This record gives sequence, C-alpha cells and structure tokens, in this order.
Amino acid sequence: MKHGEAPKLPSLEACVSDIRKWMTANVLLLNSDKTEMLVLGPKKQRDLLLNLTINLDGCTVVSNKTVKDLGVTLDPDLSFEEHIKTVSRTAFFHLRNIAKIRNFLSKNDAEKLIHAFVTSRLDYCNALLSGYPDKAQNKLQLVLNTAARILTRTPKFDHITPVLASLHWLPVKARADFKVLRLTYKALHGLAPTYLSDLVLPYIPTRTLRSQDAGLLIVPRISKQTAGGRAFSYRAPFLWNSLPTHVRDADSVSTFKSLLRHISSVGPMIKYSLAQECEGERKSWSNEPPLLSLSGWFPLFPLGFSASTPITGAESLAYWCSSMPSLGGVRHLSGLSH
Repeated sequence: MKHGEAPKLPSLEACVSDIRKWMTANVLLLNSDKTEMLVLGPKKQRDLLLNLTINLDGCTVVSNKTVKDLGVTLDPDLSFEEHIKTVSRTAFFHLRNIAKIRNFLSKNDAEKLIHAFVTSRLDYCNALLSGYPDKAQNKLQLVLNTAARILTRTPKFDHITPVLASLHWLPVKARADFKVLRLTYKALHGLAPTYLSDLVLPYIPTRTLRSQDAGLLIVPRISKQTAGGRAFSYRAPFLWNSLPTHVRDADSVSTFKSLLRHISSVGPMIKYSLAQECEGERKSWSNEPPLLSLSGWFPLFPLGFSASTPITGAESLAYWCSSMPSLGGVRHLSGLSH
C-alpha cells in the first residue's frame, strides 16, 4: 500500500473481520487487544505511514516497530537484529544456569539440556538467516561456541573448531544453509508445500549442454543483495547449484541429509588443519622468514585439484605453497608431499 491509498484500509479491515468470523465458527478466538501491526517497505514510504491505524471491531491497532510472529521477532527492515538479540539473550540465560550445575551432570545429560534449551532456539526458523552477513551471525555463533565449551569443559582460549567437529555440531551459518537445502530437496521431490515448490524451477538450457542433466535450478536475478539475496527463491537455487552432483542425486531425505552434513562439516576442519600444519612448518624453519600467517585464508581446493578428488590437508598445503611465485619458490617442506 502506497501513500494516499487509504481507501484500501476498509478492505483490510473487512478481511480481518471475515477471519474473525471464521475463527469464531471454528471455536477459535482472535484477540483484538493482542493484535499487532507492522509496516514493511522502504524507509521513505514507511515514514509516510507512521500514524497508520486500523480498527478491529472497535479496537484500534497502531503500527509497531517490532512484532512477534510464531516466535520470530520481525522489524520493518527484516534485518532480524532484534530476533538475534532475543535468541542470544535467552540462550545465554540458560547457559549460565547449566554451567552452575555442570559438575553434577554427566556429559550425556548436559548435552540433552543444551539441546533442549539452547540449540533448539538456534535452529528454530534459522532458514530466515541464510545469506545473512557473517558479522551479524557471530552473536549466535558465540552462543554455540559457549555451549560447546560448557559441555566439553574446554578452556576459554583453546580452539573451538575441533571441539565442534568432535560433537558433530555445524556452525550457525552452515546450520541455516542446511535447513534451506533440506527444504529445497523436499520441494523438488513433492515433500514440501506447493508455495515452496513453485519457487524452485529446474534449469533447462536452450541448447544441448553437459549441464542439462546435472539437476541444476534457475537462479533468478535480484536487484538488491541485502534483501533479494536472502529470499528463498534466490537462496535455494544458489545453494543447490553449488552442491556436488552425487548429493543432489540422493535417493532419500535421510541420505541427502547425511551427505549434506558431511560436506558442511569438512570445510571448517580442513581450513583449521591447514592452519595448524602451516604454523608447525613455519616454526621449524628457524632461519627462514615467516612464510604464512594464521590470519590468512587457505583455499579448500587449490588449482590442480577438483572437488571430487580426495586430498589431505598436507597435500593441499604443499601444493598451495609451491604454486605461490611471490614466495620466491619454496624449496622443500619436510613431511609434506607435492
């Protein structure tokens, strides 16, 4: 609704009235006193509707800055910042209580408590956060890291990546993408509602290509990465096309989840192992200048290797170092094979 289109408000009020009548006929109740309204859209247009009110059976409803729908806190920009703050605050409250009694619990019982009060909140409707900036998701990742430290009694300054891997816990970002990909698989196989199935369309090239039987999806064009890039219609095919073919061709949901979980967890561990091996080699070169820093990024599949080729972290590190001309030609890496 744009500014100056106030005549549409009676139609909205009539629609809500019909919903109220239907709920009454089905022994349900629409509580007008607890009904909230949120105006969505560009900020300039929202400013023109600051004083928007509607009438529901004599009860005036004023637009709010945030509303809660099915446990998710929504804001006008759909940034989910308030939702992340709420989840983090609630999760840390429960983590503090669990930490107080951790010494009296076995690891199995403590893990059940953490899943019941913490990770369940992180996973609830987390598909909405797929494609969200990493900086904003760091708050939720901190919650997961703290839960892992409390469960395993890991010291504060120890690396958390191998701990999460030992628990088979995916990072927050991977958990959100996991949920989107699972919904995409179900939508393609008739196991999801039609309103989701209609958003994922198979890619059919106009001419014969090798990719025509790869099970790819059409990735729609978007005008804004911040909003359009997080929509299911874009995010689902974008993530789906990045999967290996054998994962997309899984014959069941359980098989797909197993394969997807494996490729989602192997990436962080390979990067961590590469960093550790490189640091060990750097320390062994007492007369050499520092070769690499731990703050650098180590590619998962360097040039010359394909995603389907099984390689070890040592092989990847050796190849990566030997292919860098700026290093002046690495002469030898003890213990690493080229």
